[in-house]
Amino acid sequence: GLEAQLSVERYMKCGFGVCGQCALDGLLVCLDGPVLTMDQLEGVADFGRFHRTTTGRRLPLGTR
Repeated sequence: GLEAQLSVERYMKCGFGVCGQCALDGLLVCLDGPVLTMDQLEGVADFGRFHRTTTGRRLPLGTR
């Protein structure tokens, strides 16, 4: 596979992994990232399909 590192943007309320706001299928962007490898993101179902609003609501990409 292709080796890549991606910068993942998520809203982070605490920045310490306590609140779960930045959770991405078991990964915590505030602790595990924000730069993640392609290997880490390969099995993440939400990656490239969903985003979260400022309130934490999960929406498909392209919706507000």
